Amino acid sequence: MTCVLPVIGDDGITRMVRSCVEGPVFRGDRVRWSEVGTVPTDALGAPTEGH
Repeated sequence: MTCVLPVIGDDGITRMVRSCVEGPVFRGDRVRWSEVGTVPTDALGAPTEGH
């Protein structure tokens, strides 16, 4: 497991947050568990194709 997790904010936007700093407690329904270890393509600041 990594310290960085994809978490959906109150605004509905997914951000990569550091659980070791901004956690360790998050609402379980806000963590995108199936995408832990990756950067979801719709996450804020995610690399775009070709960059």
